Amino acid sequence: MHSFTSEGQKKTSMRCYVSKKHLQTHCEEWTLACNVCKKIFKSASALNLHVCSYTKEKPFTCDVCNKTLMISGNLNAYLHTHVGQQPFSCGVCKNFFNLSSNLKLHLDTHNGVRLFTCDICKISFIRSDNFKLHLHTHTGQQQYTCDVCKKFFSHSGALIYHLRTHTGERPFKCDIRQRSSRMSATLKGHMRTHTE
Repeated sequence: MHSFTSEGQKKTSMRCYVSKKHLQTHCEEWTLACNVCKKIFKSASALNLHVCSYTKEKPFTCDVCNKTLMISGNLNAYLHTHVGQQPFSCGVCKNFFNLSSNLKLHLDTHNGVRLFTCDICKISFIRSDNFKLHLHTHTGQQQYTCDVCKKFFSHSGALIYHLRTHTGERPFKCDIRQRSSRMSATLKGHMRTHTE
């Protein structure tokens, strides 16, 4: 077991294993560059993820619903939605979440921090994605259309939820009772009835 000082000299007094991959993050020379924008990366995985942002390639596919994702870790977390696993719980209100990042975002609802404020109507938001969706209400921009009934929606999530009214799909299932819903929020509300 060994570690390295900032000068790269071997230091044996510390009992810490430093992987070769981690050591590369301290190298001055970064050798991997994007062919499109010439941005330089420390790792091949970071470069590959960046390239996917251009190609819109989503190489990881959910075996349950065929949804495609860009990052394998996101696929692992997404699979929790199908089996109802929500291992992260809020200590304040006992809500459960499938990702630790979702729990962190949720915790902001308890501390009242709202960093995103609409200049037009002064409504403020905790999350940037909700703020961006809100801005569509002022522009009237509705870029998503239902192929079945031709109804328009301002964001893809609303269209996906709407399509389930046509297909009857109810992908969010309770493991305890034979109950399912079109929205994950509905299932979350239902699951709280089992913990109260």
